[in-house]
Amino acid sequence: MGKKIILLQLYFLILSLCCNPALEEKSCILETSQRAVYSEDYSLEENVALDFLSASPGKLWPEFKPDITQYYLTVPAEVSSIEIIAIARESFFAEIGGRSILLNGEVERIPLESDNPININLNNNYGEGKVYSIDVKKMSRLPIENYSFEEFNDQNQPFKWTMTGTGGVVSTNSFAHSGNYSASFASLTSTISGRELMSSAIEINPSKDSILSVWFFLEEVSGAVAERVSVSLKIYYFADKECTIKASTASATMTKISLDEQGQWQRVFYERSSSQIPQDAVAIKVAIRACYEKDAGGTSKDKIFFDDVEVQQ
Repeated sequence: MGKKIILLQLYFLILSLCCNPALEEKSCILETSQRAVYSEDYSLEENVALDFLSASPGKLWPEFKPDITQYYLTVPAEVSSIEIIAIARESFFAEIGGRSILLNGEVERIPLESDNPININLNNNYGEGKVYSIDVKKMSRLPIENYSFEEFNDQNQPFKWTMTGTGGVVSTNSFAHSGNYSASFASLTSTISGRELMSSAIEINPSKDSILSVWFFLEEVSGAVAERVSVSLKIYYFADKECTIKASTASATMTKISLDEQGQWQRVFYERSSSQIPQDAVAIKVAIRACYEKDAGGTSKDKIFFDDVEVQQ
């Protein structure tokens, strides 16, 4: 009899606990709060996302936003790999080209053998996934006549290049970045426009980004500084292939800079996006400029050499 009473008491105790509204409310609050921990800011699907993505060299287009998954990247022709930095919103599995990666802000170097998309595949523990894709396009080198100044007349003046003002230029074997020759102004002035060497016509596509580059070498002088000479690049735009008709925007000029060191070859770049190129331009001429800086100890006799002129689109 005593055992039956005890069992009945336990039964009513359990029943009262199960039917207690206060406990049910606490249980509901606990369950709701646990769900809120995960979905406080994002839904389950939105958590499968990146909060940061960058690529180098170049710049992603459009600008990164977590909800945009398709991007485009233009890189110079010589680029052999891309550096990707990505940060995930939550912890999940990720891979690029079948290789598992950590999306914690570390640099991931991706080999680039040709134009190809870089796909970042994300998957969480709930079977949800998302793919961020970067469509990589390598630029092509445009043909430039006598780009390395190896061809010249009996006065050592390089063929297919023209001085726009006073002064002279010669091909010389004193220094060369490639081949046997580079070019150098016979003398410098104190203004950047005082010495300018212009190429022959180069056909372009105005709807593509462009990169102009030239290798420079400042002859080393004991006790002197690299800042004593400045260089600049200029692009002239034309609406015809023969370069007789100026485009709607006639030219663009790079701000003059000094080299980092004397006695070392340094590549100088001038980049123009398609939005900065006049859409009626079908050809360009590129110009190399240099001047001495009197305040930094420069003189008209300072020697700056240039070589391997290149335009990529």
